[in-house]
Amino acid sequence: MTTATNAAAAADKRHVLMRAMIWAIIGVIYAPLYIALEALFRLASLGAWSFVPAAALAGGAGAMLYSARQVAIAASLIGVTTGSILLLIPGVDQKLWLSALAGLLAGLAGGFVARFPRLCTSHVLAKALAGISTGALCGAVLALAEPVVPLVQLDAAAVAFLVSVSGVLYNTILPFWIKIFFRIDDVPRRWKQAPVIGIVAMLTAASVWIVYKSISGNVSEPMAVALMGVPDRLPMALMAGALSGAITGALLEVFRFPWALDV
Repeated sequence: MTTATNAAAAADKRHVLMRAMIWAIIGVIYAPLYIALEALFRLASLGAWSFVPAAALAGGAGAMLYSARQVAIAASLIGVTTGSILLLIPGVDQKLWLSALAGLLAGLAGGFVARFPRLCTSHVLAKALAGISTGALCGAVLALAEPVVPLVQLDAAAVAFLVSVSGVLYNTILPFWIKIFFRIDDVPRRWKQAPVIGIVAMLTAASVWIVYKSISGNVSEPMAVALMGVPDRLPMALMAGALSGAITGALLEVFRFPWALDV
């Protein structure tokens, strides 16, 4: 009995550690995507409400990395490849919208062609929308809190809040979204995975453009200022994403939240 109990306790610790590590990685990936998106949406004169679309898009991408990794990896490869090729073509007018559009179209095409095991694409649309909705909700909370809570203006605090709170909310409401979309389970998988792969590929292709332009500095003045400031904001944001992700993942396992693939 004692041996069995000790073995179960060791297994539980391994599961806690594994989930903490996975969520730490997700936090590290989430942080730079969110910071770059928030900086760009600030240019659109959205003010504090820039938190909402930035957190929504980053939340959708993070949800795919957590609960549909094969799909997210394929979409990221499509986006990176498309964005890189577009930047290498001489004479092409290198605009952000062009990279994003090329990534979206390539992702849609790849989503229709690619074939994944059923488990990899199970409820993929519901998972993406759950991530987007929880990100938007948490972003709205930050937008409302910014005028009265100066701490929200710190990137580390915002990233820690988004990774932890939206992560818990995602795991909580995912069954709700799956119930809403259960009727489309009979729809061919390519019709469900194509829009998700397209959106993630769009974000990835845009990220390639952002990184390239941040390094080269060859952008219009307002965007140059926004993007040039991103690398300086990343160290604390990355630390906050990793730490808050690890804590969130460990707590989800301790309190027996189901893994996304088990829902």
